[in-house]
Amino acid sequence: MNITVQKRVLNNYSIGLVSFVISFLQTVITVPILLNYWGNDTYGIWLSLFAGFSLLQTFDFGHQSYIGNLLNIEYHIDKQKFSEYLGSSLSIAYFLGLIQLTITVILIISGYLNNFLGFTGSTISYKSVSLSLLSLVLMWVVTGSVGGILVKMLIPAGYMVASTIWGIIFRLSQFLSLILVAMYGGKILEASLVYSIVQTFLAVFLFFYIKTKMPAFYPWWQSLSFKVGFNNLKKSSILTVNNLLQQLTNNGLILFITNVFSSVIVPSFITVRTLTNTAGVFTNLFITSIQPDLIRYHAKKETQKLQSTLNANWFFSGLVVNIGLIIVLPFASAIFNLWTKGLIQFNLELFISLAASISVINFGAGLYNYMYGINNLRAVSIITITRVIILFVFSYYLSGFLGLTGIGVAVLISEIFSSMILPYFYVQKILKSFNGSLDRKTTFTAVVSPLILIVLASVSLSGMKFSYYIWGIALSLVILTYIFNWTILDSEVKTRSKNLIRNLF
Repeated sequence: MNITVQKRVLNNYSIGLVSFVISFLQTVITVPILLNYWGNDTYGIWLSLFAGFSLLQTFDFGHQSYIGNLLNIEYHIDKQKFSEYLGSSLSIAYFLGLIQLTITVILIISGYLNNFLGFTGSTISYKSVSLSLLSLVLMWVVTGSVGGILVKMLIPAGYMVASTIWGIIFRLSQFLSLILVAMYGGKILEASLVYSIVQTFLAVFLFFYIKTKMPAFYPWWQSLSFKVGFNNLKKSSILTVNNLLQQLTNNGLILFITNVFSSVIVPSFITVRTLTNTAGVFTNLFITSIQPDLIRYHAKKETQKLQSTLNANWFFSGLVVNIGLIIVLPFASAIFNLWTKGLIQFNLELFISLAASISVINFGAGLYNYMYGINNLRAVSIITITRVIILFVFSYYLSGFLGLTGIGVAVLISEIFSSMILPYFYVQKILKSFNGSLDRKTTFTAVVSPLILIVLASVSLSGMKFSYYIWGIALSLVILTYIFNWTILDSEVKTRSKNLIRNLF
């Protein structure tokens, strides 16, 4: 880990932490306010409605990611190609938006919308649900789909900080829209309309900002080519499918819960998952900073440096994630009840199952992102498909006798295969082609903490009450594991880490 990497880690953590803190505070404040003004049922309907809306958006995300990568490359090489890719992608963005709008209209006219969203009660009328989703999708078609591409122009041009600030502005506006509507007595339809109008106006200001900062590329459609656009759409199809499958494990799972149980159960799952996902943010922060180096070491076939970087990731992200998850266990119920004001019952078994899944995800994050970064899309696709199949098969069977806890157990089982077993297998296969391999000692050390959390989840599921004795043993073992992990870290990594800590404090 050289000086450049050290600075990148520090910068990414700084920028990422600011964004994370704001997002986390929004979540912390939003949940109790919406529960207070809307109640469990209406809040659950909003979560399910937005999950359906997010699922429809996935048609765009693969295309946006692919175009973003092209723009990052061509801005520094060929401005004409940059302009051509930009203009062509905007036509495709509207094309995809019309597909999403068509699907929405078909769902509404066919009367299948409630089935899609999992609504069975009479808490909200079909007309309100239809107009709510339609307003959100229309907003996305007009400004969201196109905006997702235009904002990617800023990053290669050196406006990454500005891009982050705009992201924060959009999130804050979403937060204020919901809160103010709820506080003034508005419900789902009003929230959807205000949300859509505010996002549309902000998008117009963003477009004007981009035009001002990068006037040479305006009008953005000046080099439009339908042939180039559809060719890039075709190339991005694998990413689109992967994004769709990823969305199924998130928003698709919410719709599954709504269908199997009811919308009133959704807040119970979302709030618990939000608490556990907080720890996972630190995994993403570190991975973002080291991924370029993983790709570089792969290109140069420097397996030793690759292993050293992966081990550093296992140590630093694991230290925060795993110790944090175990430390919070005795206080999770109190924190949850304080946060939700007791309006949602805390489910300890669900919490520990999801916490263990975050630990497993943390183990596999470096391996998965390495494969994603080198475009090993076959391995990434197999992993994603495996995750979806196991998640929904086990969710279907386990929810029958474990209830909502069964969903948490299904998430854990799916991640054991898709974040631990398969990534290890595929990375080993890649490194063997370089006459290298993952070091067994460092890999085993990294897997100890997730295994401890899996054991804690199993103990909880067995019906045994929470024990401070077992908790103390688990915490001690995890701390000892990271003390040992520090001793086997590469000496250069330890030196750079000490310098990074000095820079921070």
